[in-house]
Amino acid sequence: MRLNEIRDLPGATTSKKRLGRGIGSGLGKTSGRGQKGQKSRSGVAVKGFEGGQMPLHRRLPKRGFANIFAKDFNEVNLGRVQGAINAKKLDAKNPVTVQALLDAGLIMIDDRAHAPEHALEVELPFLQRALDQSTLIPLLVGDTAPENVAAVIGAVLDAGTLLVVSTDLSHYLDEGSARARDRATAEAIERFDFTRLGPDDACGFAALKGALCAGRQRAWQIERLDLRNSGDTSGDRGRVVGYGAWAFSASAPGVA
Repeated sequence: MRLNEIRDLPGATTSKKRLGRGIGSGLGKTSGRGQKGQKSRSGVAVKGFEGGQMPLHRRLPKRGFANIFAKDFNEVNLGRVQGAINAKKLDAKNPVTVQALLDAGLIMIDDRAHAPEHALEVELPFLQRALDQSTLIPLLVGDTAPENVAAVIGAVLDAGTLLVVSTDLSHYLDEGSARARDRATAEAIERFDFTRLGPDDACGFAALKGALCAGRQRAWQIERLDLRNSGDTSGDRGRVVGYGAWAFSASAPGVA
């Protein structure tokens, strides 16, 4: 017997399966982990990572109403307000103030809604500078019906009140897709068709829908001031954010 003639018994060994020969082989696309960075290492769990942009849970509105100055408002609808009037908890002859709503048990204070949300912190300094000595009532609008938002707007709105609603439009689409979506959103806004709007159309859709509901109820007029996207300033047309500006008024646009 010669050494080069020595063989294993039949069935004692099996051939190795060569992996990672491409997606058409059925044996895997890559022979290693097939990832770069954190995902190629063991013991690392990446959950909800969105490429460095603002996480979705911080972009979406939170539940209920909240004031950045430790006043968090729950939803208030006209039925509850009328019920409080009937129960003598609210005097219909007096102005409906925040304190009156608190005393009637229609709203509550809870500052927890602002723990992950900072939109109002960004908005308020600009409004304070632009409006000088005006009194501001900041509201954070979350998961609630447009009619409830409209009821709260109606409770604080009078001839001397300016309503400001802030939201972006589409997020991170290519410019062609973004312009098409934003045009459709703009047309819905200008028809006061709040039922047409959703989170893919505007990140602050809950507040926007409430304002449009209030405008439809009060027959407001609307005028488009501008409609564009971030590509107009950054030059990056592959992934843009849409923006628009509209003015609401109780009379026709251009009429004082």
